[in-house]
Amino acid sequence: MKNRIACALIGVVFLSIHGMEQDKLFRQNSTVEKKSKKYFALILSNKLSSCISYSPNGSEFAIGTGYEIQSFNATNFQLLKSIPDYIYKTSLAYHPHGTELASANCDTHVQRWNTNDGLEKPALKDHSTFVTCVTYHPNGKEIATSSNYYIYIWDTLSGLLKRKLPPSKHSTGHWGYINSIAYSPDGSELASGGDEGFTLIWNHENESVKRKMVFQHKPQVPVTCVAYHPNGNELASGSRDKTIRLWNPKDGTLEQELQADAGTVTCLAYSPNGKCLGSTYNNGCLIWINFEDSTNQTASTPTIEDCD
Repeated sequence: MKNRIACALIGVVFLSIHGMEQDKLFRQNSTVEKKSKKYFALILSNKLSSCISYSPNGSEFAIGTGYEIQSFNATNFQLLKSIPDYIYKTSLAYHPHGTELASANCDTHVQRWNTNDGLEKPALKDHSTFVTCVTYHPNGKEIATSSNYYIYIWDTLSGLLKRKLPPSKHSTGHWGYINSIAYSPDGSELASGGDEGFTLIWNHENESVKRKMVFQHKPQVPVTCVAYHPNGNELASGSRDKTIRLWNPKDGTLEQELQADAGTVTCLAYSPNGKCLGSTYNNGCLIWINFEDSTNQTASTPTIEDCD
């Protein structure tokens, strides 16, 4: 119940913000806001942003700004298309082949669009309550969604539900709602973030899910989002404590913590080349750029072109 109320309240807050005079969503002259050991953070927006996802080729990314999905050129921030809707967006995901875009909503549906013509495809509708996350298996044949205490596995082509993993509070290790899920790049593992503050990694081979490792933010502070680095050697998790933590998924080592004064981390997404980590917050959108992997090592600061 509290999650349904929170979902509704987010929508009310967004409506009040959306009624104000709007600046451009993205600033052409982004400035460095934070510097850590490895990353710089470029401020791209100071507006409420609920979710982010990069296209498989890295040429564009999509942002959920409450009741609208906007896709942008990843290099110059040019608006490519906009999809208005009446349902608040909680998560976005591109198909691995770039052929469709899915959005999890503050109702029981996951919407899907053809990225070529913008036509809507059959929705995924069998969730018991609002949907917190959507992600595609790397082979593109399955879609995983999370809602309440369950993880749902769908057939991408038909849109039919294949199986539903049991309630997390009974058999999957989470005590609270599952807020986010992410496949590893090879599809053998599935990570999940829960309301109780744990990030769990599961062995997803042979149609079975078994707990493999537990990473914890602060006790009982919800983990709101998880994302795998494209090389599979790093797992990012975001939390309501305003931090992003970078873990080694092989041994559970905490490698780094990133923090920006932008509110709860609502979504994380790596660029396909792994050099940038997109993050959305209650109060904006940041792109964390790995300076060690920057294409221009002589520059004093990296640029958004490093993500392309």
